[in-house]
Amino acid sequence: MPTKQKFLLIAKGDSYSESGNISSNPQKEVKKDKDSIREIYQNKLKKWLNADNLIFLSGAGTSKDYGGKLVTELWDDVRSDIIIEKIPNLQIPNLQEFCKTIGFAYEEKSSKLEDLLSFAEKFIFIHKDSLTFNIANIEDYKDKIERLIHEKCKFTITGDIVDSPHYQLLKKLIRRPSNKPRFKIFTLNYDTAFEDAAQAGGYVLIDGFSFAQPRVFNGRFFDYDVVQRDNNRNSGTENYVENVFHLYKPHGSVTWEYDKGSLIQKDKAAVERPLMIYPNSTKYESSYKEPFFEMMSRFQQVLRKPESTTLIIIGFGLGDNHIMAMVNEALRQKNNLHIVIVNPYLEYDYNGDKFEGDDIWAKYANIALNSPHVMLVGEYFKDFVKHIPYADVKTENEIIGEQIRSILTEGKSNG
Repeated sequence: MPTKQKFLLIAKGDSYSESGNISSNPQKEVKKDKDSIREIYQNKLKKWLNADNLIFLSGAGTSKDYGGKLVTELWDDVRSDIIIEKIPNLQIPNLQEFCKTIGFAYEEKSSKLEDLLSFAEKFIFIHKDSLTFNIANIEDYKDKIERLIHEKCKFTITGDIVDSPHYQLLKKLIRRPSNKPRFKIFTLNYDTAFEDAAQAGGYVLIDGFSFAQPRVFNGRFFDYDVVQRDNNRNSGTENYVENVFHLYKPHGSVTWEYDKGSLIQKDKAAVERPLMIYPNSTKYESSYKEPFFEMMSRFQQVLRKPESTTLIIIGFGLGDNHIMAMVNEALRQKNNLHIVIVNPYLEYDYNGDKFEGDDIWAKYANIALNSPHVMLVGEYFKDFVKHIPYADVKTENEIIGEQIRSILTEGKSNG
C-alpha cells in the first residue's frame, strides 16, 4: 500500500522525504539531514542559474506572511467584512445569503472564491433581463467582493523590507553577465512587493511603462534597456547598467488604472478602479486582452527562445491552465530548459516506483523523478530564497576594486 510522505526534494537520483531517500538504488538508501538536502539543490542551482534566460514565476504564496492573503483568507474576509450593517443600501445581507440567491453552495470555510465570482458572473449574464432577481443588487455585491480584494492587496511589506525574501531574491539573482538577458520576474500577484523591494535596493525595473510622468503603458518599453554611455560617444561603447531587471504582471496590479484611454501606473493610494484580472473563470479570456496579452506573450517568447533557460516557480498552485500549457509546451520541446518548482507542502503517496495521484502536482513529481531537467523543492519562499546561491558573477567594477585592494595591500606589506 502506498504511504503518504512529505518530501523535501524530488529530483532524478536525489529525492528525499523527511524519513529518507526514495531512490531505487539500495546503495543510496540513506537518511540525510535538511542541510545536506539543501546542499544538493544548491549545487544544482549553481549550474542552472547560469542559464542564458533566468525567469521567476510567483503566485500568492510569495506574498503570504508579508501582508498578502491566500484565497481561503480572502473568503473569510468577504464573509466577515461585507455585511449589511456596513453597507446599508445593500439588499443582500451577507455572503451566505448571496450564495443562496445565486444558487451557489455556501461553505463556512472555503477556497472557492474564484468559483463563486465565476458563478456570479454567469448568473448575472443569464438573468440580466429577468424580473425574478434584482440583478443590480447581485452586481453590487460582486463589485464589493472585488473592491475588497483590491483593498487587501494594497499592503506594504511588513517588517524591514531589506529582510524580506523579495529583496533578498533580487539581491541574489539580479546581477547577470552583460552578454545575457536581464533577470525576469512574472508575478501573478496584484501587490507591489517586488516594486517596493526594488526601490529599497536602488534597483531599476523595466515594467512596460514609460520612464516619464505620467507613466503610460506600452509593450515596446520591455525592449528598452539602460546603458551608461562614455563621455566619448564616438567610441560606440555601451556599458550596461547593473542591477536592472524586468517585471511582468500578467494579472494586473493595484497601481494600474485607465485614465482617458491610456493605462497609467499611479500611486496605489490614488487608484480607485484598478486594472486587475479578478479570480474567476473569465481570467483565461481576459489574458488575451491588452495589456495582459503582452505579458503572456513575453512569457511564452522567453520560454521558446533556443538558448538555455531556467524557470523557477514558487507560490503558485499550477492551476492556471493557460500558463501551464506554455510551460508544458516548452518542457516538451526544449532540452535545455530547467524548471524548479517550490512548494512547502510536497506530500504524496509513493509506491516505490512512482507517486500516486492524478493532479498536476503528482504529475510534475513523477516528471522530476525521471527527468534531469525538473526539480521540486519542499521549502517556504523565505527559506528557499535564503538558500539560493548568489549569482557567481563579478562585475567589472568589483574586479577592478579587488585589483586595487590587492595592490594597496601588497604595497602596505612591502612598506
